[in-house]
Amino acid sequence: MFPNNKIIDFFSICDDFRKVFDKTLEQKAIPNCDSSKKRK
Repeated sequence: MFPNNKIIDFFSICDDFRKVFDKTLEQKAIPNCDSSKKRK
């Protein structure tokens, strides 16, 4: 099927992407609204 080193390379690339994606998402995402600060 696939050589082990190719599978490891693939998952390594996916993990690197996830780290960058999570960091970017944290910076760009709209923060959660705290329910205690909502107007009533």
